Amino acid sequence: MLKYTISVQSVIMSGRKIGINALNAIMISMMNANVQSAIMIVRKIGINVLNAVMMRMINVSVLNVIINATKIVISAHGVVMTLIRNVSVINVIMIGINIIVAKRPVGRF
Repeated sequence: MLKYTISVQSVIMSGRKIGINALNAIMISMMNANVQSAIMIVRKIGINVLNAVMMRMINVSVLNVIINATKIVISAHGVVMTLIRNVSVINVIMIGINIIVAKRPVGRF
Protein backbone atom coordinates (compact mmCIF):
# COMPACT_ATOMS: atom_id res chain seq x y z
CA MET A 1 0.00 0.00 0.00
CA LEU A 2 2.86 2.34 0.89
CA LYS A 3 4.65 1.59 -2.42
CA TYR A 4 1.41 2.18 -4.32
CA THR A 5 0.88 5.55 -2.56
CA ILE A 6 4.49 6.60 -3.30
CA SER A 7 4.05 5.54 -6.96
CA VAL A 8 0.80 7.53 -7.24
CA GLN A 9 2.49 10.55 -5.61
CA SER A 10 5.42 10.22 -8.06
CA VAL A 11 2.99 10.10 -10.99
CA ILE A 12 1.14 13.15 -9.63
CA MET A 13 4.46 15.02 -9.16
CA SER A 14 5.57 14.05 -12.68
CA GLY A 15 2.21 15.23 -14.01
CA ARG A 16 2.60 18.52 -12.12
CA LYS A 17 6.14 18.98 -13.49
CA ILE A 18 4.92 18.25 -17.04
CA GLY A 19 2.02 20.69 -16.49
CA ILE A 20 4.34 23.39 -15.13
CA ASN A 21 6.79 22.85 -18.04
CA ALA A 22 3.93 23.00 -20.56
CA LEU A 23 2.58 26.15 -18.88
CA ASN A 24 6.07 27.73 -18.98
CA ALA A 25 6.40 26.81 -22.66
CA ILE A 26 2.96 28.34 -23.39
CA MET A 27 3.82 31.50 -21.40
CA ILE A 28 7.19 31.86 -23.23
CA SER A 29 5.52 31.36 -26.63
CA MET A 30 2.82 33.92 -25.67
CA MET A 31 5.56 36.33 -24.52
CA ASN A 32 7.43 35.78 -27.80
CA ALA A 33 4.20 36.31 -29.73
CA ASN A 34 3.57 39.54 -27.80
CA VAL A 35 7.15 40.72 -28.44
CA GLN A 36 6.77 39.87 -32.15
CA SER A 37 3.43 41.73 -32.24
CA ALA A 38 5.04 44.74 -30.55
CA ILE A 39 7.93 44.65 -33.07
CA MET A 40 5.44 44.40 -35.97
CA ILE A 41 3.42 47.34 -34.58
CA VAL A 42 6.61 49.42 -34.20
CA ARG A 43 7.58 48.48 -37.78
CA LYS A 44 4.12 49.46 -39.05
CA ILE A 45 4.34 52.78 -37.16
CA GLY A 46 7.86 53.29 -38.61
CA ILE A 47 6.61 52.54 -42.15
CA ASN A 48 3.61 54.86 -41.67
CA VAL A 49 5.87 57.65 -40.38
CA LEU A 50 8.26 57.07 -43.31
CA ASN A 51 5.31 57.17 -45.75
CA ALA A 52 4.06 60.39 -44.13
CA VAL A 53 7.55 61.95 -44.38
CA MET A 54 7.87 60.80 -48.03
CA MET A 55 4.41 62.20 -48.87
CA ARG A 56 5.32 65.51 -47.18
CA MET A 57 8.60 65.58 -49.14
CA ILE A 58 6.72 64.79 -52.38
CA ASN A 59 4.15 67.50 -51.58
CA VAL A 60 6.94 70.00 -50.84
CA SER A 61 8.68 68.99 -54.10
CA VAL A 62 5.41 69.38 -56.05
CA LEU A 63 4.86 72.75 -54.35
CA ASN A 64 8.42 73.81 -55.26
CA VAL A 65 7.86 72.72 -58.88
CA ILE A 66 4.58 74.69 -58.98
CA ILE A 67 6.29 77.76 -57.42
CA ASN A 68 9.20 77.46 -59.90
CA ALA A 69 6.76 77.05 -62.82
CA THR A 70 4.80 80.09 -61.58
CA LYS A 71 8.05 82.10 -61.33
CA ILE A 72 8.98 81.02 -64.89
CA VAL A 73 5.51 82.02 -66.15
CA ILE A 74 5.74 85.39 -64.32
CA SER A 75 9.27 85.91 -65.73
CA ALA A 76 8.06 84.96 -69.23
CA HIS A 77 5.11 87.34 -68.84
CA GLY A 78 7.52 90.08 -67.75
CA VAL A 79 9.75 89.40 -70.78
CA VAL A 80 6.72 89.44 -73.13
CA MET A 81 5.43 92.68 -71.59
CA THR A 82 8.91 94.25 -71.94
CA LEU A 83 9.05 93.11 -75.57
CA ILE A 84 5.57 94.58 -76.24
CA ARG A 85 6.63 97.83 -74.54
CA ASN A 86 9.86 97.95 -76.58
CA VAL A 87 7.95 97.21 -79.81
CA SER A 88 5.48 99.95 -78.90
CA VAL A 89 8.34 102.41 -78.24
CA ILE A 90 9.99 101.39 -81.56
CA ASN A 91 6.61 101.86 -83.33
CA VAL A 92 6.19 105.31 -81.76
CA ILE A 93 9.75 106.27 -82.82
CA MET A 94 9.12 104.91 -86.36
CA ILE A 95 5.82 106.84 -86.58
CA GLY A 96 7.62 109.99 -85.34
CA ILE A 97 10.37 109.52 -87.97
CA ASN A 98 7.73 108.98 -90.68
CA ILE A 99 5.91 112.14 -89.61
CA ILE A 100 9.20 114.14 -89.61
CA VAL A 101 10.17 112.74 -93.03
CA ALA A 102 6.68 113.46 -94.39
CA LYS A 103 6.68 117.05 -93.06
CA ARG A 104 10.15 117.84 -94.43
CA PRO A 105 9.84 120.10 -97.45
CA VAL A 106 10.80 118.40 -100.69
CA GLY A 107 13.63 120.01 -102.70
CA ARG A 108 14.84 122.39 -99.97
CA PHE A 109 18.07 121.71 -98.09
